[in-house]
Amino acid sequence: MTIQKRSRKQERATAKDLKGRTTPATGARWHSKGDVRSDKFLVECKITEKRSYSLPLKVWEKILNEARRDGFRTPAMCIEVHGNLGDPIVLAVLDRDTYEMWDDHNRDIDEFRLIEDKKSFSMSRAWEKVSVCEGVVEKHRLVIIPWKEFLNYAEAN
Repeated sequence: MTIQKRSRKQERATAKDLKGRTTPATGARWHSKGDVRSDKFLVECKITEKRSYSLPLKVWEKILNEARRDGFRTPAMCIEVHGNLGDPIVLAVLDRDTYEMWDDHNRDIDEFRLIEDKKSFSMSRAWEKVSVCEGVVEKHRLVIIPWKEFLNYAEAN
């Protein structure tokens, strides 16, 4: 299956997970931003065949700004990392403040700090075993959690 077909499949699955809809011609229209929109979320979906994915700061800022302009939806990302090692891992990326509002367990977050002047945030298949991680990319504090955990929080809030 081509990356383009996998991307469409990922977007449809994400929309179904969030009871939302995919955005037709995403990026081509000024009024239709993000890959998936629901009542609460604006989600950018990314997929890679590699063993890792580097999230550029400009991609996060793009979805953050679009979510604000689109009725103050919560920005999130769905990252699918394949790496030809069996089933892909699916991760959610969200702002640390959003995560803290959701997490009533007040559990410790495994700190994974990056140098403040980094322009990207790297994820790999090693994250398969991580429940929650935080990274600092410039002024953004991002949290990475498994997609299924994200869905649990999304349904509860």
